[in-house]
This record gives sequence, structure tokens and C-alpha cells, in this order.
Amino acid sequence: MFHGHPLRAALALVALAIHLGTAVLRLDTFWPYPRLLDFAAFYAGAWALRHGLSPYPWPQGLGERLAAEASLDLSLGLPILNSFPLWPWLLQPLTLLPFPQAAWLWLLFHLLLLAWASRELARWARVPPGWPRGILYGLVLTFGPVTLNLTLGQTGPFLLVLALLLLRGMDRMGRSQAVSSGVLWGVGVATKLFPLLWLPGLALLRRGWVLRTALVGLAGAALLHGLLLPGLTWRYVTEFLPAQAAALSQGQLDDQSLLAWLLRLTQPLRFQVPGLFVFQRHWVEWAPGISVDPDLIRGGTAVLLLGGGLGLARWLWDRGRGDPRAGFHLWVLFSLLVLPHTERYNHLLLLPALAWLWGQGPRAQGYAVAGYFLAALARLTHLWVLILPWPWAPLLTGAGIGAVVVSMVGVGKAMTRAQVEG
Repeated sequence: MFHGHPLRAALALVALAIHLGTAVLRLDTFWPYPRLLDFAAFYAGAWALRHGLSPYPWPQGLGERLAAEASLDLSLGLPILNSFPLWPWLLQPLTLLPFPQAAWLWLLFHLLLLAWASRELARWARVPPGWPRGILYGLVLTFGPVTLNLTLGQTGPFLLVLALLLLRGMDRMGRSQAVSSGVLWGVGVATKLFPLLWLPGLALLRRGWVLRTALVGLAGAALLHGLLLPGLTWRYVTEFLPAQAAALSQGQLDDQSLLAWLLRLTQPLRFQVPGLFVFQRHWVEWAPGISVDPDLIRGGTAVLLLGGGLGLARWLWDRGRGDPRAGFHLWVLFSLLVLPHTERYNHLLLLPALAWLWGQGPRAQGYAVAGYFLAALARLTHLWVLILPWPWAPLLTGAGIGAVVVSMVGVGKAMTRAQVEG
């Protein structure tokens, strides 16, 4: 597999050791039951709605009621629920179970989603049936961003399935696939806003049937919000969401948006960092050797992303139709850089591009390995901050951004090479 490429093999093995090792370190999250921090926010929001309460913000005394009536352990605190109101409304049936049982059900559901996703990824990577696909499933489960989704109870596997369904529909989309994709679009945007950024990519690639399916799904979600939760949705959109967007765009440590990384490189910051175990906390602060006005960083980042987005849009308009799946890979990867806040667990959306690159032959496989390796370095973000000074610590906190950029370059070069050779 790596014959004649010793450096590539070494990088792959180091990355595998990091991904696997950090996954093993987090296995205690699942015992005696899955203590899924972000799923606790989903569960609490659904529980609040079922009892006629608003989760934006959490009502006073909600934690004590959840602990007493739903066996929800809040020793790590209760995160803010950022999703649209339709998301916790849909999850209300889970609150008929105590939290431990609901968490097991949630984990099983995501493992099944990842099993389906692994089968699709195997096709893109041209992995043969049998035990090689079993190994691929293990690689997917231990991939750092996937592990984060599983240990937090996040919705990344759901969005990964949505992206893979869209890829399947690039050439043609049957009725059943259109219905499932439309439903997933509506629900996916209810839980995360950033899939909205995928829509221009579908237009640029002239995938009109996929775009229409997405718009119908979004219209359905908007209609349900208006019918079921009009007042709460209005307050969420006009009050809660703007306030959260401002709070989340300050360069937090795990944020993998381009803006957050540049702010970390240029601003004095103080972070509370988890240690080797989840319950450990350390305070770290650094002052950069340069001083740049944060508004200048925000403006420069906006100009850079706008220029990059327009350039990529023109390139996809001219060349993307030759391989719309690869073009969609490129656009999804770019969307990970654009939002002012992107968590590391969202980088599980690297997987379709990495799989596609692996299936394109030895030259493209080098980019797949580099992306996999940089994603592993991003898994160690808290370690870099604990042991390294400025500028090395903030530089390495952008390793996930490096994984996205390297994967984009690899996909673009592979597409160009295929068109030249074709």
C-alpha cells in the first residue's frame, strides 16, 4: 500500500497511533453509561419543551429537576443549546426515558449511521469488500473528529450521512432518495446552520434536482417552526442566535474557523484547558509577540474568505461539472473555514474527501495521508497549549484548518489531472 513511500507510511502510522490513542483515552466516557455532554443539552432542551418551558436560556432550577426526575448527572455542567427549536422538539420522545437509557440509544443510533457511512466511504476509497472494510470502519470510529462526536453526543454522523446522500444523488436521485435527502436537509439545518453554506455549491455544479430537494426540505423545516413553535422561533432568531454568534466568534481554543485561528495568533488570550482526564482543568494564557487590532483581523479574514470563495466558485462553475462529486467535496471543505465558529468535531466532514482522494491513486493518496495526519495533530490541541509557548501553540491549534486546506488542494489537483488526462 505504501510501497516506495516510507515518509507517507510513517506519517500514516503516527497519525493512526494518535487517533487510536486519544480514542482509547476517552472510552471512560461511556461507562457506566454514556455521559454525553452535548447530548445532555439536546435532552434538556427536549425535556424543557415537553414541560412547556423555553430552553433559550435554561430556566432557573432546570438542572435540579433533571437530576431528580431524569437521572441526568450535571457534574460537568449543562452546555448552552444552540440548535433551532425544531431540533429539541423532535427529540421529545427520548425524554420519556431516563437520561442514561436515552444516551445509550443515542450512541447506538450514531454507531449505525457511521456503519452506513463507512460503507459509502469504502466505495469512494475503492476498498474491497470483506475484512478491509471492517478495518475502514475501525479507522472511521477512531478518527479524532468522529470520536469527539461520539463522546460528546454531537450530530456530526447525521450530517456526514446527509453529505454522502447528496453525493449519491449527484448523477441521479430517485423518489425515495429525494424524500430522505429532503427530510435530512430540514432536520440537519435545525441542528446546525452551516449546511446552508452547501447550497451555493449545488448551484455552481448545476445539480438542480439536488438543490430543489434541499430547498423543499428547508421550506418544510421553516413551515414546522412556524406552525409548531412560532413565538419561540422568533425569539431564537431575533435575540438568542445573534447573541450566541457574537459570543462564539472570539477565537476560542477549539474553534477551527480561519478567523478564530488568526485571532489566537495575534491576540492575548486566556483559556481553561482540559487535562489528560475530562474532569481536570488548567488555566493557560499567552501574549503574542505582535499586536494587531482584532477588527483588522476580522476585516482581513472576511476579504480573504470572500476572495477565496469567489475564486473557488468560478473554478467550480468552469470545471466542476466534470466530476460534481469531487467539486462538492471541495465546496463542503471550504464551508468549514467560512463560519466564524467551527468546532473540531465538524471536521468529520473531511472523511468523504479523504476517502475520495485515497481512491484516486498514489499521487492523491499522499494528500489523504497528510490530511489524516494534520487532523491527528488537531486532536492534540490541548496538549500543544499546555506544553508549548507562543507562537508554536497557537500555530498548532490550527492543524485542523491545515487538514482542510491540504485536502482541498489534493482534491483540486486530482480533478485537474483527471481533466487533463481525460
